[in-house]
Amino acid sequence: MLDRTAFLKPIAHRGLHDRKHGRIENTAPAFALGLSRGYGLECDLQSAEDGTPMVFHDETVDRLMEGRGRLTQMSVKSLQALAYTGQDERMITFADFLELAAGRGPL
Repeated sequence: MLDRTAFLKPIAHRGLHDRKHGRIENTAPAFALGLSRGYGLECDLQSAEDGTPMVFHDETVDRLMEGRGRLTQMSVKSLQALAYTGQDERMITFADFLELAAGRGPL
């Protein structure tokens, strides 16, 4: 039976992010905080060069990461080697996102 209360929870759009507090959109810490507060999660997906879905909003890494280029022209390994600007945090795959969520809230 469908649990309709799942539809009444707030949704953390791109995770519960707050750049001032070091939580960048679509990152594991932003998603973990949203889950810890009982929120559902929304994420954005872009494809890496081989078609692997990566959790990222923009078509290029330029705005948020220490690098430049289109995701569709970069390998998963090269994308995960880039850090978010001013952070050690790395881009995650959709599989990583699903593992992190682990059924703890609506997606």
